[in-house]
Amino acid sequence: MLSLKSILVPVDSSELSLVGVPFARELARRWNAEVVLAHACPSEAAVERAAGRMEKLGASLLPVSARAVLGVGSAVEFLVDLAEKTPNSMIVMATRGLRGAAREVLGSTAGQVISQSPCPVLTVKHLDQRLLAEPELLGAEDPGPVRFARIMAVTDLAPRSMYAVDYAGAIARVFGSELLLLHVFEPGVFEGETFLRRRSALRFLEQIGRRVGIPADRVLLESGPVTRTIVRIAREYGVDLLVQATRGRRVVAGLRLASRCRAVSRRAPCPVLTVKVPDPGILGTMTELPAPESAPSPGEDAAS
Repeated sequence: MLSLKSILVPVDSSELSLVGVPFARELARRWNAEVVLAHACPSEAAVERAAGRMEKLGASLLPVSARAVLGVGSAVEFLVDLAEKTPNSMIVMATRGLRGAAREVLGSTAGQVISQSPCPVLTVKHLDQRLLAEPELLGAEDPGPVRFARIMAVTDLAPRSMYAVDYAGAIARVFGSELLLLHVFEPGVFEGETFLRRRSALRFLEQIGRRVGIPADRVLLESGPVTRTIVRIAREYGVDLLVQATRGRRVVAGLRLASRCRAVSRRAPCPVLTVKVPDPGILGTMTELPAPESAPSPGEDAAS
């Protein structure tokens, strides 16, 4: 069971930062959690100026419980520190999804938070507003439910990636979503007895899927450049939420994996939830992988 108590939403002076607020509100409503609006200011004087705006934003989230936390300093450090002090939390934040030089200047905050946060991070873009109900279908005071009709978990066949599968399953149960399971291996991983090893990997994926209620026809085994393939499959299948797992933060050995997770978050056509291993216990017990003898050896370049 997924136990969320706080949804942390970093908010600055830009309209973009508000993109994640409806998603945070809906998650808080469904899990009876509190929305925590986090705002990092450059000075104490700025804190006083921002207090009124944050209070109004919190009031707009009623009947969901909300409060604002303001501080001085780096936005990333402030948010990560707040997450460390807030058990059973999830961060919901906007990302521009930029590439190249523009990403280095404007889009680095989300990537740093994904790398350093001790809790799961849900990144959303402006285009993800399509997942909100149409205005004419909403009540005057209700911004409307978020629609996650189809959720896809990405696994690399290693134990840590079961966190992504379990999170995806827990969220799918609450939203009544269709659930997909994807593994991507790079060309050359299954050289030699390609057909037999690929079939073995597919059977293993199907075993994993059965443990969280995913039927065999929703289990996908693909080959290609990992990040691009994940993004392509998410687009082709009309995925509304992609869930991926990464190793613990600040781990040098996990830098390549963390970089791939950040790239998927930037390029995906839908919100992306990145969960950490080890996890702070939000899920309780984790689904175990099938017996080791049933599993193929995961490639070094498999997706996470």
